Amino acid sequence: MLIKYNDDFSINVNYPYLNKPKHVIIFVHGFTCSSDDWEKLIKFLQDDILCITYDLPGHGKTTTHDNLDYYSLDFQLKIIDFVKEFFQLNNFGLYGYSMGGRIALNYALTRKIDFLILESTSPGIENADERKQRYEEDKKLADFISRQPLKLFVDEWINKDIFKYKQLLNSNEIEELKQKKLRNAKTGLINSLLALSQGFIEPVWNKLENLDFPVLLLSGSEDEKYSKIHKRMSNSLPNVQNVSIKGVSHNIHSIKAESLSQFVKAFIANL
Repeated sequence: MLIKYNDDFSINVNYPYLNKPKHVIIFVHGFTCSSDDWEKLIKFLQDDILCITYDLPGHGKTTTHDNLDYYSLDFQLKIIDFVKEFFQLNNFGLYGYSMGGRIALNYALTRKIDFLILESTSPGIENADERKQRYEEDKKLADFISRQPLKLFVDEWINKDIFKYKQLLNSNEIEELKQKKLRNAKTGLINSLLALSQGFIEPVWNKLENLDFPVLLLSGSEDEKYSKIHKRMSNSLPNVQNVSIKGVSHNIHSIKAESLSQFVKAFIANL
C-alpha cells in the first residue's frame, strides 16, 4: 500500500497484519532491489514473524524524487521512524541487506530496536582516500546509468562477480530478477548511488561496540570480501552471531532463502 509521507512523497509498504506476533522485522532492501526481493525469504518466516517490507526512495513503487534530500541517510532513517509510528510498533528489529544494511546499522546506532540482522553489510570505508575513490567510482556508475538504457545497466550489474547469479540461478530465475530491477527508475538509482555511496557515508566501525542487543551477521561463503568484513565486525559487537551460508555469494536471500530462514528463525527463537 502507498502511504503518504508528505505532499511530495509516498512510501510503498507491505504490512501483513498478523494477529499478536511475538516478533516484528522491518526489512530494508539493497540497491536496485525492492520489497518484492524479500518474498522468497518471507515465505519461510511469515508463520511466526510479522515481516514488514517497503520500497526505498526511487525503488519499486515508492516515490522517485528529483531532490537528493529524499535519498539521504537522514531521510532513510526518518522513513523507518515513519513506518514504526504509522503501524504503532513498540518492539521490532531490522533486517538490512547491503545498502539497506548500512541504513539499518545506522538506524540501530541512533534509535532503539530489539535486534539487528545484517546480510552482506559493511560499516563503511575507513580510509579517507579509499572512500574518495569509491565515491568517484559511484559517480561514474551514476553517469553510466544516466546515459545508457536501463536494461544495459541491469545486465552489467547482475553479471558482477560478487553476485554469481549465473552459477546459482537458472535462466528463468535470472530473467525474473532482471524484470524486477527494471521496474526501478533511473533517477532513483542515480540519486541512491550519490546519497548512499560507501564513499559518501561516514564509517561507523568505532561505534559497533555500542550495540548491546543481539546482532546476526549473514554472509555467503563465496563472498570473500564481506565474509572478512563480518568476521572483523563480530570482534567489536558485544552480542553477535556470525553465520556463513555455504555455496552462495552476496545476495543470499535470493539464492538460498530456505537455508537462510533457518538461521534467522533460530536467532529469533533465542531472543
